[in-house]
Amino acid sequence: MFDFKEILQRLKEESSLKHDREIADLLGVEQQNITNWKTRNSIPYDLIISLCLEKEINLIYILTGKKNKNSVKIDKELSKTQKEICTKLNNLDPIQQKIILNKIDEEIIKNEEKEIEILKNSILKCFDNINSTHRIILKEFERDEETLKAVYIDDDWNLDLKNETYIEDNNKSFVELLKMLLENIKENK
Repeated sequence: MFDFKEILQRLKEESSLKHDREIADLLGVEQQNITNWKTRNSIPYDLIISLCLEKEINLIYILTGKKNKNSVKIDKELSKTQKEICTKLNNLDPIQQKIILNKIDEEIIKNEEKEIEILKNSILKCFDNINSTHRIILKEFERDEETLKAVYIDDDWNLDLKNETYIEDNNKSFVELLKMLLENIKENK
């Protein structure tokens, strides 16, 4: 799932460092540890979490490489539950940690799919009041965290959802209805 070499590279970028030995110093370990972790793709989650807390680095970005508006910088003052999760995760062996992180990823994907389904159903509901002369083609959404952010209507009055959904109409009131729907969805997020 996670690749230590990629995590290491993002840590270097976010810390404005260039060399493994500099990251080793920052983590308080020998440079050989970094080499071993890279070779075995073993991730020292406890050290990475501590470094992110100390330097106020976005842990989600460091682990996944994904920056989005929902990613939150790790706060120095973790909640009791967050501290408990970190402690318990640190007490597990690397294989158990990966199993748990994969399960968390699965839950995130399920939530994203639910949000996409809600958006799709909202758009379909607005079609109930539109006459049948409109050409409407809806495809199944592929999982893409950018989909919900990439909703736009172009100058030709086409609605495009990250090229996964295509709806075409030349009726301004139809487009205005869609714009209102999308604004409503945006406000409710």
